[in-house]
Amino acid sequence: MFVRSCLIACLLATTAHARPLTAQDLLTLPRVSDPHLSPDATQIVYDVRTTDLAANKGVHAIYLTRLD
Repeated sequence: MFVRSCLIACLLATTAHARPLTAQDLLTLPRVSDPHLSPDATQIVYDVRTTDLAANKGVHAIYLTRLD
């Protein structure tokens, strides 16, 4: 559910412009994956992959978010 919400938010932010969604937009959308809930269910850790078009590679970052 959390991952789906993040993806929808990314799509809405991208499509809020007054132009159609392009292939480059799809390539550069951040991709949220691999969510893991902490043992006490108060935090979630997940991976976000962004695309560096100039270097032609993906860049990963790990985020930790409190759920309260």
